[in-house]
Amino acid sequence: MKSGTKALLIVIGVIVVIFIIVGIAGGGGEKATTSEQPIQEEETETPRQEESSKKEVEYRIIEEDDVSYAGCKRLAIRIVVPDNSDKENVEYTMEMIIEGKKSKWDDITVWAWKYSEEKQVGKIIATMGQKEYSTCQ
Repeated sequence: MKSGTKALLIVIGVIVVIFIIVGIAGGGGEKATTSEQPIQEEETETPRQEESSKKEVEYRIIEEDDVSYAGCKRLAIRIVVPDNSDKENVEYTMEMIIEGKKSKWDDITVWAWKYSEEKQVGKIIATMGQKEYSTCQ
């Protein structure tokens, strides 16, 4: 038997074993009982509750550069936020910035730093996060 055929058989065997393990661990695809349904509903409601608690933080745009290339309209935005900002809210703020600009741009990247780091913007890593949006290939 050729070594390529042996390798293929080993890979297929591993995949079969994984399916068997997943089938055993997952209960074999049994249907949920009525008592399990409220748990499922709670899980789907949790993200909605978290999203409603997010809020935009105050920010200032330090730089907004058109860095378009080869048919792709690309925007780079650097912002600063209050030093005590919650990272989750900063991320949400960056999402909202992107949402407001994505109709005019194919690709948008937003970086965030603290107010106290303003002089170091672009020189150090974005300490409060980065968010990207892209439709370019």
